[in-house]
Amino acid sequence: MPRTPYMGVMVALVVVVGLVIAIVPAMALRRPDARIHLPHRDYWLAPERRDATIAILTAMMRRFAYVPLAFLVYAHWLVVRANGVSPPLLDARAIRAGIFLFVIATLLFVIVMIARFRSVPARRR
Repeated sequence: MPRTPYMGVMVALVVVVGLVIAIVPAMALRRPDARIHLPHRDYWLAPERRDATIAILTAMMRRFAYVPLAFLVYAHWLVVRANGVSPPLLDARAIRAGIFLFVIATLLFVIVMIARFRSVPARRR
């Protein structure tokens, strides 16, 4: 792909991925009829805690948005580096390492999210 269209696709991809992961879920979570699946859903989505729970979920999604964005930047860097040699050659080990780190970061995010909502705080007497 020529350089100019490639750069356009990469910029659009980064913007779209960022919006889809960070902003769209935040907008969807704010809807009163949002289908939110959490452990102890009745506790976390009780009217007195719903806004705080939505704020936590939104903040977590915004933080997670950096993971795919970092992967896209890394992949772009690998493509630029691959095109710096003749013939162009993408480093398969480097892209596999990037995919591995992306999967690990995603799994860690899921584990942290589940752990955050798995238990219900003890009630004060």
